[in-house]
Amino acid sequence: MKHRSKCKCTPKHDDRGPRSRRPSWTQDLPPYWTPAEACAVYELLDDLMMLIWRRYGDQIQLAMHVDRVTHTRRHSCQVSGGEPF
Repeated sequence: MKHRSKCKCTPKHDDRGPRSRRPSWTQDLPPYWTPAEACAVYELLDDLMMLIWRRYGDQIQLAMHVDRVTHTRRHSCQVSGGEPF
């Protein structure tokens, strides 16, 4: 990984997956990080997410689609006659 001299702390990649899900992390972040340290971690995670998306993006999208379709069909409303609402 290359060293960055200036931290912009903005997402750099447009070819990533959705960011709409809630974080599963419940641990608090260290309160003693400096803004520069927090930015370095942010950039590291941003780069890692981009690499994962480039390698596994199609499989991730398929898995998310299957999960959502299965979840929707399992919980769809039914009206009389058994037709989905």
